[in-house]
Amino acid sequence: MKNTWTIVAKADLAKIYALEHHPRRLVLISQFEHPESRLKKNELLETEDGHHDSTGTPRGNTSYHSNARRNEHIAFAMQIEEFLQQGYRQQKFAELILIAEPFFHGFLNEKLAKPLQKIISKHIQKNYTDRNETELLQIISEKPDY
Repeated sequence: MKNTWTIVAKADLAKIYALEHHPRRLVLISQFEHPESRLKKNELLETEDGHHDSTGTPRGNTSYHSNARRNEHIAFAMQIEEFLQQGYRQQKFAELILIAEPFFHGFLNEKLAKPLQKIISKHIQKNYTDRNETELLQIISEKPDY
């Protein structure tokens, strides 16, 4: 049987599970938090006195940057992608299930390298980060791919 990893994510939290087959259960491998995704827009942006945004990027007098939150989502998606790439290169899994809130699902799917995109067996666009492992197993079994 293929080793399967399941990622359950939203813009500020991602949990990565290994799907074990005997007995069938999910085991948490890693959890990532990205508190910058919860910051208000004015907290993400630098002021005119030379502060940096949450990524450490200096901003000039044109400090209002309408894409600050989007940049944080992209940075988080890239962090998750790097972890998945490492696990895939080490042959820790051969199949991936992607469960994410619809908004963040797009960022993740866009940032995943082609080899990772090809091994996704199921896409579920819902926020299930608050569900326990038993509930997630049921969702994986019952929910259609969408």
